[in-house]
Amino acid sequence: MKNNVLKFSFFWSFIFLLGVVSCTPKLYQTTQKQHLQVKITDSIPEDKEIVAMIAPYKKSLDEKMNVEIGQSAMEMTKEGAPQNLLCNFVADLLLSEINEYKDYQKVDIAFGSSGGLRNNIPKGKITVRHIYELMPFDNEIVLLTLYGYDIIKLTDFLATKGTGIFAGGSFVITKDKKSVQVKINGVPIDENRTYRVITSDYIANGGDNLKFLLQAVKRENTGILFRDMIINYIKKQKEPLSARLDDRMTKEK
Repeated sequence: MKNNVLKFSFFWSFIFLLGVVSCTPKLYQTTQKQHLQVKITDSIPEDKEIVAMIAPYKKSLDEKMNVEIGQSAMEMTKEGAPQNLLCNFVADLLLSEINEYKDYQKVDIAFGSSGGLRNNIPKGKITVRHIYELMPFDNEIVLLTLYGYDIIKLTDFLATKGTGIFAGGSFVITKDKKSVQVKINGVPIDENRTYRVITSDYIANGGDNLKFLLQAVKRENTGILFRDMIINYIKKQKEPLSARLDDRMTKEK
């Protein structure tokens, strides 16, 4: 009888232990990695079945992308520093466009990194496709309220980069890549008052290591896409687009 009890206890102990082991998550570790690079070239033949399948969608997309929205009197590129026609054009339109919205208080400056602009604006006809190529990301327009000392951090960032999107003020870039003589709307910046800035959600979220923007005095998400604001601005222009270089960013002599 005693032996039977021991056997019974041993049996259920074994079943319990087996259940615990089987329910324990297994930890796996990568022991080997392999990388294979496949180059896509013209030597790879088209899949006619796939081409036929997407043809209706491509046609519909092309019709939307090829719509003309304006004309440009000049080609605008990112060539040149600290200013270039493309960055100045985008900065000026952002500031002009946002200040036409009655839903928001006046914005003082436009700010952004030139890295977000991925193509040029050509001379001549401008289509929706051109703006999608210029701004392929669904970045949203964000309004930030910042103290003057944080604005100087932004101009220092542009001074370090050597160029960027900036409108509504001016500053001088020193030989050691610092910003001095910072002015907003022609007035020397006051480090202890607040200013309103229009930028992208990528920048407002601390992109490009601008983490201090996460502590902005105020943040307003507009729900407006950066790209859509550019398209809407161009559609409203009665004259061909143009841009100019001025004294907003200059190098120390």
